[in-house]
Amino acid sequence: MVLRSFFAQDSSSLIVTASSNGSIIGNPIVNNSDTPDGTVFQYSAGTGTTVTLDDTFDVNVFNDDDPANHVITDGGGIVANGTQVEAESQIIIRALDSGGNPVGPEITVYVFSQGGVFSDVWGYATSAPLQNGTSYGLCCTNGGLSGLPLSPDGFILRAL
Repeated sequence: MVLRSFFAQDSSSLIVTASSNGSIIGNPIVNNSDTPDGTVFQYSAGTGTTVTLDDTFDVNVFNDDDPANHVITDGGGIVANGTQVEAESQIIIRALDSGGNPVGPEITVYVFSQGGVFSDVWGYATSAPLQNGTSYGLCCTNGGLSGLPLSPDGFILRAL
């Protein structure tokens, strides 16, 4: 058993406000395969919490397609304890200015699903903090990459 703790946010804090995929507008962030480039999200702060999982197989990566080896031990109120989870996908976003132009650095969003269902997204983590009330545009899906590094020295995660 290797317990890993990381900061995650409830999926409801990153809402799709514009997309060529009209079916996702008004909904929380979804898996990258359903989120076309150019999708715009609105971020609302206040749903972040520390989540702990038992990483039983590859202790260096919280990855995709391996829910049995990633089980939540403390969901911080955003995912139930005992839930099998995956780091489903990565997407890259940038803040948008008032004219809708990308500004600032690229930020990787690690999208988390539960129960072995890629479309059942419960939360996400980011490679850098998001700013409350800011719109973010999806610039790419990072080639369908998934997985969140479980480095004890990493920005997102720490060993317990």
